[in-house]
Amino acid sequence: MKRKHRTLAALAASLLAALLACLLASCAPAQPPDPLTEEGQNAIVAAYIAQTKEDLRAEDLAYYSEENVTFEAYYGTYGGCAVFSLHDGNFGYTAAIEEVVVGGVHICTNPDGEAHPRVYIAESERVTSLQTAYDEGLLTKADLRSIAAAIRAVQAAR
Repeated sequence: MKRKHRTLAALAASLLAALLACLLASCAPAQPPDPLTEEGQNAIVAAYIAQTKEDLRAEDLAYYSEENVTFEAYYGTYGGCAVFSLHDGNFGYTAAIEEVVVGGVHICTNPDGEAHPRVYIAESERVTSLQTAYDEGLLTKADLRSIAAAIRAVQAAR
């Protein structure tokens, strides 16, 4: 009888340990796709396209071409969010330098028509602007300063 209780206790302990491991794994923050791989870039572009299509009116959706969306540059991961730029040729982006001011930090994009920097948020698998990510508390001012420095470094390397 004691042996049976020990076996049940051991089984209960192992189930509890497995449950605890699952809970801890689910608490780990989701990671964005790796933008340094083609697969990661494709996943980020697909998330952007899906979100853009949801926002378009039916008459505009008929003319939207996924082939016009290209991944431009990757600036790093901040707060679990991948920060990058892409170009959506479906919209008339100007070739002038675009400047975004977020939280008092000036963030410039490339002068070749690259779109504003975007953020891939892993938890919700969505793509949004730096401003929205900052407003939602996903990025700090320190993150924004680092992002601005990374963008300048990418621009200088081109």
